[in-house]
Amino acid sequence: MNRLVLVLGILIIILSAAAGVFYYMNISSASHYSNGNISFNYPNNYVLDTQAVGTENTSEYFAIAVDAPDNTSAIVIYQIPLTSTVNETLNITQPTTTTTTSNSSTGNITNSSTNKTNSSTVNPTLTTNITNSTILATVDNLQLFLSQLQSRGGNPVQSIKNNYTYYITGTLQSSYANYNVTRRIISSIPLTVNDTVIVKGGYPNFYVIEYLSSDNSASASKAYSMITNSFNIGS
Repeated sequence: MNRLVLVLGILIIILSAAAGVFYYMNISSASHYSNGNISFNYPNNYVLDTQAVGTENTSEYFAIAVDAPDNTSAIVIYQIPLTSTVNETLNITQPTTTTTTSNSSTGNITNSSTNKTNSSTVNPTLTTNITNSTILATVDNLQLFLSQLQSRGGNPVQSIKNNYTYYITGTLQSSYANYNVTRRIISSIPLTVNDTVIVKGGYPNFYVIEYLSSDNSASASKAYSMITNSFNIGS
């Protein structure tokens, strides 16, 4: 009996150690993603989704995501151009004054002479002409995005590291469900959301690494740190 208990105890220890090694390897060992513009590492137990946000996946704006196997957390990576141009229509108001002159005359006839008086009246009329003019305006998408983060309760803190500029926020206000049409995090509680914005001088885009989690697990936090710390822009 004692020998059986001893064997079971040893077996439990071995299985626990194996589970711990498996967990550690999945979190510490990494898969690698690269598309020529960006590259990063992510944990082996996460799933890469290259069609993350289909409605925003345009020629100037794409997103990819790394999902936890149980869909309780994800890290979504956005590429956004630093600046963009938009057509802006201006309404130009031009006041115009026109004048109308009317003439009148009066006369008194007597036996000896005729007295005649001429007079004229000027009537100014003010009219307003509105014309439309379209100009090409430049939008600073980076500053616009940082302002949006502040409106969501974030406080972007700037830092410089390895020639990259980082803006790191605190926890942002979030919705109950995010993030895409095919693989979606479902939660009955608000998600924890954090953003890291990365800019590299000389490159036309900035990148947003957004952390979404419904359970705030240690593995999700480590996955976010792994992607952020290994993120590389360009060659």
